[in-house]
Amino acid sequence: MCSSHSLGRGNLCVVFLLAVAALFATAGPAAAGRSAQTFAYITNTGSGSVSVIDTSDYSNDNPVVQTTLPLWPSGGTSPFGVGVPPVINRDNLYEPHRAYVSNRDRDGTMSVIESIPGPNPVYDPWSHRVVATVAVPGCSFPRGIAAHPDGTRVFLACSDANVVVMSTISLTWMANIPLYGEPKASLPYGIHVTPGGKKVYVTDQVQSNLIVINANNYSVTERKDLPRGSDGHNLLPEGVHVDPRGRTVWVAYSGSHPGDIGVSVYRVSDESLVGHVRFDDDAQPASVYARSRRVGYVTLYGSGELAEVRVYPSSTRIRRTPVGSSPQGLTADRYRNVYVANNGGHSVTAVFDIFRGVSSTLGVGQSPTAFGEFMAPRKCSSCTM
Repeated sequence: MCSSHSLGRGNLCVVFLLAVAALFATAGPAAAGRSAQTFAYITNTGSGSVSVIDTSDYSNDNPVVQTTLPLWPSGGTSPFGVGVPPVINRDNLYEPHRAYVSNRDRDGTMSVIESIPGPNPVYDPWSHRVVATVAVPGCSFPRGIAAHPDGTRVFLACSDANVVVMSTISLTWMANIPLYGEPKASLPYGIHVTPGGKKVYVTDQVQSNLIVINANNYSVTERKDLPRGSDGHNLLPEGVHVDPRGRTVWVAYSGSHPGDIGVSVYRVSDESLVGHVRFDDDAQPASVYARSRRVGYVTLYGSGELAEVRVYPSSTRIRRTPVGSSPQGLTADRYRNVYVANNGGHSVTAVFDIFRGVSSTLGVGQSPTAFGEFMAPRKCSSCTM
């Protein structure tokens, strides 16, 4: 340790302290070797492919596109949503891992991407391949897709006013969940499963509500109306995300009038409203990622920005930083680096420090969407919901 006495005897401690200060002052990805958690799977809706981004510090201190996988040879077109199961435990960090992609076609399909570690999984590059593209019976034009935390199934939000459950073991149909008891105009869009695996949340753009599904018996337990616009019209909920501890669910919605659009936060335990944030301009929120029960990130499709939203009992705070054109999907890694798919910019922006606007942007395929949690989270072993 350096002391005033040692500093007086020489300048070695001074050099050491300056080096440490420079290290912490430099914004960029936190040091981490390659693992199942360091890859981002970006759906390129316009070019029918998935770009796999290596976000580890072995990618020259900046994220790099390791490969781009075409889906159309296996029958997948218009890839839209992404769902990646969590890493169950530390041993699973260095084993093959899969990502699941919804293809927004009339006859809905799901593509499966597998990442395979190299001889030394921490240092050596991983390989990536398309395992299969399979039909999703009873699901046309699927949007969102979410993986159950146990890794055995995925849930797809389908345009037929339903959610379809697919097995990740056999890649076959498991269940169909009607969202309403009678025929009704509906457009299920965003979907997310709680970290404890008990609930599934779905946004419906036509009915402007948040639908709660029991993940064990596949029944709808609640349909919660979301805020209406100032003209009385429905707002358009898109992204939905539950924080990593399973305490709050965040919903992003857009609308036709500035001041109506924003984010609502609800308790997972009883679906009661915790907080509400509105944007006064035509920002048009698209996707949302809940970092904690108080802090979330939102892509602003209309203004080309990423917003950090903080919701407190008596106040809210918003901080915005530019990313790219028409940002849509986003997710964050465990080091709080945020990755944003810029649909209009054909790129992905990695935001390392939203306070200082430090970021890196790299090109991917055409019209990237990456709607959903496109990086593997760590499983929450203590979550009960």
